[in-house]
Amino acid sequence: MNEDVRSALFWLIAIIGVASVEATAAVPLATLESTIPHIELTQSAEAIGGATIEDAVVALRQMTSFPICIEILEYDRQKDGLTLGRALEQLHALKGRGEISPPDQIRLERYEALATSESPSTLIGYIKRTFSLVEKNVTVRALLDRLTELDSSYAWKNYGSEQEPIVVIQPRTKSGLDWSIPSICSSSGILTKNLFGPGGKLTLIFQAHDISLVETKSGIRMQDVRLDLCKDHLVALDVLNLAIKAVGNNASWALSGIKGLRWLTFQ
Repeated sequence: MNEDVRSALFWLIAIIGVASVEATAAVPLATLESTIPHIELTQSAEAIGGATIEDAVVALRQMTSFPICIEILEYDRQKDGLTLGRALEQLHALKGRGEISPPDQIRLERYEALATSESPSTLIGYIKRTFSLVEKNVTVRALLDRLTELDSSYAWKNYGSEQEPIVVIQPRTKSGLDWSIPSICSSSGILTKNLFGPGGKLTLIFQAHDISLVETKSGIRMQDVRLDLCKDHLVALDVLNLAIKAVGNNASWALSGIKGLRWLTFQ
């Protein structure tokens, strides 16, 4: 299989995958001080040996009534690539210690079958930091603090208010969304479909920075609302946060992918 196609398929699966977590909340949590009765992050939809920050985001989105957005690290194929051979080594080691989880057992069987036709050097994913976390009666704020301790390559910030949070989790060192967006003016604002749709002004601007916009999760398009971008000194991050605030309905965004091949999704 072509390497670029394989990478594209891997990241598409990562975007639409469902995290293997257990989380409970009787009603949607509305603020950062809301309490999560119970959460377990011990397995991953895509990584070996534990949960990832992406799995935590999936769990938080299921429990909260406000946006949980994430900019995933920009992985490099050469430096961060996970080969079939290395994945099998990790999985066999977990099984040998009696620590292999059901999702990892499934991966082991799938990768062993793949190894009959593919080289050990075949790229099947990217190396990610994993962890195991079990908490009871923890606030959303405290959980976010704990998650960014367990994976210190990320930091989080509330770009909304205490009453209406907009949580963004980003790489701690360098963001891929810190570049300027030119002012886009219209007397009555511009519909999001004319900004983010095919050939839209923002679509083209993001594509110029190697970021492709894809359909929202489950194929549901972003609600069409008017957005006022007739402002100076906006960066890409500001525009995304303005968009989800205008759309409402607990909309969130995610930036994922690898260097030179990144996707922006709304869900």
